[in-house]
Amino acid sequence: MRGKRQKKNADLSRERVLEVAVSLLDREGLSGFSMRRLGAELEADPMAVYYYFPNKGALLDGVLERILARVVLPEDVRIAWPEQIRMVMRELRRVLRNHAHVVPLLIARPLWTPASLQIGDMLARLLLEAGFTEDQAADAILSLSSYLVGHLLAEQEPTDRTTISEQEARAHLMQSAIEKYPAFQHVFTRSQGYSIERRFERGLELLLQGLLSQERGRS
Repeated sequence: MRGKRQKKNADLSRERVLEVAVSLLDREGLSGFSMRRLGAELEADPMAVYYYFPNKGALLDGVLERILARVVLPEDVRIAWPEQIRMVMRELRRVLRNHAHVVPLLIARPLWTPASLQIGDMLARLLLEAGFTEDQAADAILSLSSYLVGHLLAEQEPTDRTTISEQEARAHLMQSAIEKYPAFQHVFTRSQGYSIERRFERGLELLLQGLLSQERGRS
C-alpha cells in the first residue's frame, strides 16, 4: 500500500490536483471538502498536495482560477459597451452555474487570480472608455458582481430535507401570511411565473439601464 501511494504521489501534478479538487467540490460542496478527502480522491498522501499549494486557501484560489479561466470574453470592440457587459455577465453565470458549490468562494476569497483580474480589467476598461469616472466604474462593477453572486446563490436548490407534507404546510402558512399584504401579494404572485433566466435578464437590464441613465446625464 505504501509503495502504491508513493507511486501515486509521483504521478501528481498541479493540474491533476486542481482537476480532482474541482470535481470533489462539485460533488460534495465546501462542507465536504478537505485536504484529507482530496488526498483520498487522488489516492495519494494528503501532504503531497502541499508540494503544489502551500495551504488550503491557495488551493481554493487555484480552483477559482481554473473555473474562471473558462469564461470567454467578447473580443469584438465594435460592440457597444452595455452589450459587452451583458455578454460578460451571461457568460459568468453560464460558467459558474456549472460549479454552484464554488459560488460562495467568490464572497469568501479575495479575487486576485489572473482570470478574475482579466474579467475585472475588461469591465473597468469598458466603463472608463464610456466616460464613467473611476469611482462610478468601481460602484458599477461592485453592483454587477453583487447581483451576479446573489442571483447564483438564489438559484441553488434548497439544502433542507423537508418532506412533502412539511413543504405543503409551509406553503399554506406563507399564503396565509401574504394575504395580509395585498400589494406584495400581487407583485410576488406575478414574479412566481417568471423563469430563472427571465429574472436574471430583467434584473441585469435594470442595472444596465441605470448605468445608461448616468451616461445620458453626462451628455
